[in-house]
Amino acid sequence: MTAITITVPKSQAETWYEEIKEAARQDLSLFFKVPNLPVNVNLSDKCYVIIDNQIIGYHLIKGLYKTESDWTCQITKTKWSAGKYIIRDARSWTPIEPIKSKSHRGFRYYND
Repeated sequence: MTAITITVPKSQAETWYEEIKEAARQDLSLFFKVPNLPVNVNLSDKCYVIIDNQIIGYHLIKGLYKTESDWTCQITKTKWSAGKYIIRDARSWTPIEPIKSKSHRGFRYYND
């Protein structure tokens, strides 16, 4: 099993929590844009979330996706450009006891 980490900027943490709750309520997926897709990552592997230099929980990965066209988030109405995305299951959110971890851009592999 391969796990990865992603970082949510501290300034977006409060709206991020609301977004994941609403996505779970509507049974929607969460997308996270990355410059390159991870390799050796399988469906149901963990995607840990870092906020304020702490891993606070994880989602299960639903897939990896590359889109050629722009799209709009159904919840936030934010417009996103074509690119590569890690897709996570919003309903799988599992909070954990916080673990210190340095914030970063994109994704990183993580040994859990």
